[in-house]
Amino acid sequence: MKYFFIYMAFILYACNTKTTNPSRDSLIESKQQQQMLYEQLAQLVPGSLPGNDSISFMVLPLEASCPSCRDKSLDSIVRFKNSIPSNHYIILSLKGGRKYVRQYFKNAGHKQIPDIPGVLFIDSIDKAGEFQLYHNNPSFYYAVAGNTYRKIDALPHTVKEDLREFFRGYRLKSE
Repeated sequence: MKYFFIYMAFILYACNTKTTNPSRDSLIESKQQQQMLYEQLAQLVPGSLPGNDSISFMVLPLEASCPSCRDKSLDSIVRFKNSIPSNHYIILSLKGGRKYVRQYFKNAGHKQIPDIPGVLFIDSIDKAGEFQLYHNNPSFYYAVAGNTYRKIDALPHTVKEDLREFFRGYRLKSE
C-alpha cells in the first residue's frame, strides 16, 4: 500500500505540467530562428506558400504522439476537413507511407485518410523529426511574411484548445 501512494505521488508530480510553461507556447524572437523554422516547414509542404499571408502549420507526429493527442488531432482533421482555410497546412509525420497513416486513422475510428489537397501532407521520412519540429505531441506554428513567430507544443490537457485555435481561430479557455 505504501508503494501505491509513492507511485501515485510520482505520477501526479510527473503529470503536473502547467499550461503557462514557457516552452509550451512560445514566441520566437530571433529573426534567424524565425526564418529557419519557416524554411524547414516549407520543405514539408510541396509547392509555393503564400508570400505575405499569415500561415498556420500543424505538425502531427503519428508515432511519437500520445494516443489521446493523436486521436483528438485525427478526429479534428476529419471533422474540419471541408472547412480548413487554404493558409493552414497539416503535416502528418512518421517513418512510413500511406498504409501506416491509414492504419492510424482506422485505429482512431475513421474509414480512411481524408482527401484534403494542398492542406494535408504526409512526411513519410519524418523530416519534421529530423528538423526537431516536434517533441512528443502535435506542434503548431504560426507564421507571416516568411517568418515563424509562434510555436505551441500541445499537451494532453491543452490539445483540445490548441486544436480549436488551429481549426477555428480562437480559444474558449485562456491560459
